[in-house]
Amino acid sequence: MEEVNFYKEADDFKILFNEIEDLLRKRCEQRSVRGYYQYMPYSECISKLLISKDMLIKHYKNELEEIGELRNYMMHNSTRNYAYPVYPSPEYNELLRTIIGEIKEPKTIYNSKMCVRNDGHMLWASLTDNVQDTVRKMLEKVYTQVPILEDGRMVGVFSESSLIEMFKEGNDIANDPHVRFENILEYIDIDRERILEDFGVIDKDSSTYEVEEFFKRAFDSDKRITCLFITENGKKTEKILGLTTIWDVLGKHE
Repeated sequence: MEEVNFYKEADDFKILFNEIEDLLRKRCEQRSVRGYYQYMPYSECISKLLISKDMLIKHYKNELEEIGELRNYMMHNSTRNYAYPVYPSPEYNELLRTIIGEIKEPKTIYNSKMCVRNDGHMLWASLTDNVQDTVRKMLEKVYTQVPILEDGRMVGVFSESSLIEMFKEGNDIANDPHVRFENILEYIDIDRERILEDFGVIDKDSSTYEVEEFFKRAFDSDKRITCLFITENGKKTEKILGLTTIWDVLGKHE
């Protein structure tokens, strides 16, 4: 087993800390938080970024605060010959490198394994597609909703809620093997309140942490949103680039 050079790890830690502190200041500036970014203390950067609802910083909040405490303890308790009362481990410095890497290149939902891209992998239907055929595909893939697209843009959403609403109203049209989605427009209309409760729309640069937070908040507020459609700028009038579901997000930890 290779012996650890803790003096080197301490030197690396100081360099990494300076880098992450600089990145946090720049992140404050990018997010237009109030303050003098150039001289803002490390702990204040974290506090202000948390107030601005920065989900990446929230995700690493405990680690970032611990890093700051370690740095202060090392710097304020060092001896004249540069000996420290504690030294960071290689694993600890690796954690810093990981956080620095994510700040520089955030993990976006569109580029993650949680996204099902609209490149042949995402299940969708057109207005002229058969409803029963789509239901069978949904059952096979265990999907609860499918976007209805025209020229890549969402014109409707067909879900379990659509079927439930039809049955509640005594409408048995879904059992007709010849019915197409253009025949049930009122049940897939994305501007209807009931349909809007089933999904959300986010931009492709949203971070994976923002998506996690979205689903957590929806769950905590008893909302039944289980799917997020991904577009260029988070507008439902734009072309659908992909989607992610609450099960994709939960399943990433498996």
